[in-house]
Amino acid sequence: MSEGGLPSAAPTTDDRLHFLDGYRALAALAVVCFHVGGASHWVSNSSNLGLDAEAWRARLGNYGVTVFFLLSGLVLYRPFLRASLLGSPAPTYARYLRRRVVRIFPAYLAALSVFFILGLSSVKHLSSWDYVVQYLLLINYDDRGFLVSIGVSWTLCIEIAFYLALPLLAMGIRHLPGGRSTRIAQRVATQLGGLALMVLAAWAYRIFLLGVHPDVPGNAPGYLVAYLDWFALGMALAVALEARAVGVALPRWLEALASSTLGCWLLAAELYWLSVQLDISGVFYESGGKTLARFALNGISALLLLLPAVLAREPGRALRALDARPLVFLGTISYGIYLWHPLVLRVTERADVPFSTVSRLAFVLATSIPLAYLSLRVIERPTMYAERRYARRHRPERTVTVAPA
Repeated sequence: MSEGGLPSAAPTTDDRLHFLDGYRALAALAVVCFHVGGASHWVSNSSNLGLDAEAWRARLGNYGVTVFFLLSGLVLYRPFLRASLLGSPAPTYARYLRRRVVRIFPAYLAALSVFFILGLSSVKHLSSWDYVVQYLLLINYDDRGFLVSIGVSWTLCIEIAFYLALPLLAMGIRHLPGGRSTRIAQRVATQLGGLALMVLAAWAYRIFLLGVHPDVPGNAPGYLVAYLDWFALGMALAVALEARAVGVALPRWLEALASSTLGCWLLAAELYWLSVQLDISGVFYESGGKTLARFALNGISALLLLLPAVLAREPGRALRALDARPLVFLGTISYGIYLWHPLVLRVTERADVPFSTVSRLAFVLATSIPLAYLSLRVIERPTMYAERRYARRHRPERTVTVAPA
């Protein structure tokens, strides 16, 4: 989405952030490489200096999801934040939620229907409830939801939960002490305090899960609260951007860091390298403190990765490379790539063809990219256009007075 971690068919605001399509493209490709490498049982024995290719591949999926979640926090929070800082009306919940539903569900329902029609689920005997769970994106709240579903749908379940919670989170932060102060700087400080509470909530929940292993229905580590800190980091980027726009000076060290694209990216790569050194099984409860470390390392690394695109006053050549046409194109269709590549990958797994890792990756990309483009043109853009027409027809005619800050 131009709103959210997934791509949008077209810009929806005049001040749309640049370079984000490039980030979306890289995040989607990271997820595809992760899944293809896993399906191919790719093994590398070159572990000198932490350069084990398989270990680097095994972290790509989680890292790509991190980037998408930060992007969601960054882009979706901006209109709520702007309303809070300027004292203007916040987006109406009905319009906001309608846009989110239209953005996510039509393409997802199409991919899921094809998934079931082709018999690609690993569970052969499905109940009516299984279908309800999948079509309503309740995967993370059902004990066998993940077994039945498209592999990436658990992240969409978290995204939907964030969409539902965001207006409430914004309202809660706005009503914290100082949230409606006459001083803009105090409002910004309150915003950062609210985001810090979100980070604390995520860490408290994860430590609680590791400490007591509660018998919670579904996939308890996949509930929204476990990922609130990643969304909060993206929201913090929005706070920095909007604070500067209304005249609040950012710390000099932050401005200096954001102005060095290569410096930020090298630091991000270093943190990713540290996460590669962690021997994590992929199962939340089995990895203990290492899992907590991965959350921290991935979150801060993704924050550094995005920082130049959000705050750099003069984008350098490295950052402008993300505006290359192939990356922009892939970023625009990245939601479709994200949705359709698990289906193509499952077909290759069931086909009696001896794919190598490289040939499988080439086939998955060569098939998923046209499917994603078709999804954009036939499903995503028409439904978003229909929603915009509906909104224009039902827009109340009123005069809005912006309260002085």
